Amino acid sequence: MTWLRAAVSQKRDTHTLPPNPSAPGEYQVKVVMQGDSGTGKSAILRRYAHDQFEVYPSPTIGAEYERRCVEWQDKRIQLQLWDSSGPERYRSLAYLRGMHGVVVVYDIANRATFDNVTAWVEEMQKYGQEGLVVVVAGNKTDLASSTRRAVTKLEGRRKAEELGVLFCECSAKTGKGVADVFDLLVDGLMGGWQRVAHMATPAHVPSEALLAQLFPHATATATNSSAGASEQQQQPRCALQ
Repeated sequence: MTWLRAAVSQKRDTHTLPPNPSAPGEYQVKVVMQGDSGTGKSAILRRYAHDQFEVYPSPTIGAEYERRCVEWQDKRIQLQLWDSSGPERYRSLAYLRGMHGVVVVYDIANRATFDNVTAWVEEMQKYGQEGLVVVVAGNKTDLASSTRRAVTKLEGRRKAEELGVLFCECSAKTGKGVADVFDLLVDGLMGGWQRVAHMATPAHVPSEALLAQLFPHATATATNSSAGASEQQQQPRCALQ
């Protein structure tokens, strides 16, 4: 019941996300990659945006930018993807302003990067928008079958549960799980009931119908707001397609 009450108070109206001024009916979402240097943040972003992998990439200096348009149910979302440098001397807080989601990356073969996840998550929650969606991503699962894995998948999941954020493992090298990281983030942004800040989502999330029965006033308000905005939407193709 505690989770249900929190879910109602934090249920996201998708129409509060900023629209793309050049493409009616499309939303703009700012996502920032964070984590220690060498965890593969840039590699994950490059794999997701261009389906490419560099064996010997150059280190990121400052912040770099990519974008990709995705569909979620009947909605189009333009992801503005910001890649930050790990070293403290190159970091700037300016690009954190207005972010809606963040992917905190650690290296499953480097325990120290996992130990720093909590600090990264807490720092990002200071600067993000209200209702910031955080995904903790364990990268380099291509090393999982070897003796180099230093952090188990269970440990990663439990850490995410403790922090009340989402969790996924992936490999930028093979591409496995990379799309899942961003699909999970988008679903957290657009899915409404599926995420409650600082609380682990139960294994069995109640249906919209059941929640409407338990909390009719809150659900009616959210539904009316969404319906009103939907009537004004047009259906052009994504601006990036």
